Amino acid sequence: MTYESSSPGTGLGFWEGLKRLLSAGSFGVSAPGEPRYRHADLSTLRVGDGFVDRVDRQVVARMAPRVDGLLSDKLLDHHFIALASRGSELWPMLRWLNNQPVRELKRIDDPQQLIGATPPPSAGPSMAIIDLDQFQIEVDAITKLMFYRRLNPTVPVIIASKTFARHEFTGERWAIADACLKLPVTSVTFALAIGAAETNRRARRLT
Repeated sequence: MTYESSSPGTGLGFWEGLKRLLSAGSFGVSAPGEPRYRHADLSTLRVGDGFVDRVDRQVVARMAPRVDGLLSDKLLDHHFIALASRGSELWPMLRWLNNQPVRELKRIDDPQQLIGATPPPSAGPSMAIIDLDQFQIEVDAITKLMFYRRLNPTVPVIIASKTFARHEFTGERWAIADACLKLPVTSVTFALAIGAAETNRRARRLT
């Protein structure tokens, strides 16, 4: 089945839908917030954590010559699976990521391809970057992401949408994602999300 790009309503509706599913005990997942995972730092990145919520455009402009050095070798050594169309707000960031020496960047258009596109753990670390605006229905996005997490618990997941109120790097939405991005974003914020997702993945696995 082919999905067409569309915005999933409002950010409030999305998270309210997620809370209803979780409170009902669906998929055997507890409600988020208990425990609430917070990464201690963003040591996996080569920048400080002062950029987490807001990135001053002038600061980003001054850092432009160093942008390609934002991701550590450990983070670059991932298979990246990106669910985003060419018209997605994520597209510029995927082009930036493609210019980094990552192990692999695979882009898919259809949410149905997400599971099949993810390499097995034996192939090395992977990370999924998902534009939620690719889903037609909010509940469809939630159920698919929860199912994906159950099948791939070791894979960090970043979700992004134009409807989110702000970025979220604390792992608060751990049932479906390790980091959230409000689109559009800069390459600095995008790199911070990649580092935060990996840090929060480790926190999940240690609990």
